[in-house]
Amino acid sequence: PEEAALWAAVTVILVNWVFGYKGLRMTPTEIYHAVRDTGVTGVDIVVIGAMAGFIIGVVETTGLGNGLTIVLIQFGEDNLYGLLAITAVVCIILGMGMPTTAIYLLVALLAAPPLIKLGVNPIAAHMFVLYFGIVSLITPPVAVAAFVAANLAGAKPMETAFTAVRIGWTALVVPVIFVTTPALIMQGEVIDIVLAFASCAAGVWIGTVAFMGYFSRPMGAVVRIAFVLAATALLIPANAFPGAGWLEIGGACLAALLVVTETRGSRISNTAQVKT
Repeated sequence: PEEAALWAAVTVILVNWVFGYKGLRMTPTEIYHAVRDTGVTGVDIVVIGAMAGFIIGVVETTGLGNGLTIVLIQFGEDNLYGLLAITAVVCIILGMGMPTTAIYLLVALLAAPPLIKLGVNPIAAHMFVLYFGIVSLITPPVAVAAFVAANLAGAKPMETAFTAVRIGWTALVVPVIFVTTPALIMQGEVIDIVLAFASCAAGVWIGTVAFMGYFSRPMGAVVRIAFVLAATALLIPANAFPGAGWLEIGGACLAALLVVTETRGSRISNTAQVKT
């Protein structure tokens, strides 16, 4: 990867000198500034990667991996959701500052086995740990992707990380649904797969509307809370507890009512503005 990046940078300069961009070509001074600014930006990423390397070294040297598996199994025997919460935190910590392949290799060895031994579908368990390992790229305090984006945009790093979590909230919820509803990852009957996909897709859409506070127009606090309730009902698996299926149907009806109401309200507002 390092050699590829180096030759790519050289190629960009040569191509720019030959063909230009909108009639402009880079000067030696501009190239120097680009290299200098890249070095400054890279320092933060190098430090974050070094800290992540320390964590991996501690895990390998102390035998924490085997101990972690035993502890998680003992804790999750009577509390699956508690096990999922702890496993999610562990995956986020282990995935800090690492590339996707390395994250998966680490969490698949340390965090997935306890879930599988407690009866979780193997594919669902691996998808769960992979999602939470990767989500460490946007979750504070070591949100590498968010920090890089903040540097490019000239924004505040930590605020960017929290905004990334708010926008990418689905990455924190969908993995749990993988475990409780394997049909969402194509494990089950066709009808179950279709219904799980439809309810989850609708729940994610309605939930995102609530988090962003905008559908066809800006929404007030009461309407946003209603959208949150509808999204929660849609995302709760139908087999989570007795009556969960009816709750899901109620969430679908509430979501449809909210969408129709907001769409109609927006049209009325636009019509009034045109007349004015």
